[in-house]
Amino acid sequence: MMKAYDRVEWLFMTKVLRRLGFGEKLIDMVFRLISSNWYSILLNGQPKGFFKSSRGLKQGDPLSPTLFILAAEVMSRSLNSLMKKKEFKRFRMPRGSQQVNHLAFADDMIILCKAEIRTMQMITKTLRKYEDISGQKVNKEKSAIYLHHSVSGGDAIAAEVATGILRKEF
Repeated sequence: MMKAYDRVEWLFMTKVLRRLGFGEKLIDMVFRLISSNWYSILLNGQPKGFFKSSRGLKQGDPLSPTLFILAAEVMSRSLNSLMKKKEFKRFRMPRGSQQVNHLAFADDMIILCKAEIRTMQMITKTLRKYEDISGQKVNKEKSAIYLHHSVSGGDAIAAEVATGILRKEF
């Protein structure tokens, strides 16, 4: 994600908390905590005016990592729901293994799927929808597609076109 904490929309955050079953009192308290920040800019070492933030979570606030993880849970659940669609070609795991379609750590994510254009388009659509509702943005400069050596050159180029993300080698 690009500027992960800075881009979280507050209204989205309250909807996530509500959907996860948190009480209105706690949701209101969290909203007041994240939305009541004023900032000042130093110009030549002197503070110049104040402005109020309109979105984002504060760096260094002990509550921010938890809130960010709860927000990211929306994307995780969206990717999991893709796996249930029959047109989604998932990454084959060994027999008897837990099926995995993504791994996440902080604001980094690895998405696993078969190198099939329709599947990659479905993932791209899901990521765009998450961007629209959350305020987050996928950082395409820091993103990459890694393909098995057996994937044809034509399919590899089609994957890049379908996602807008460049392919890299292991």
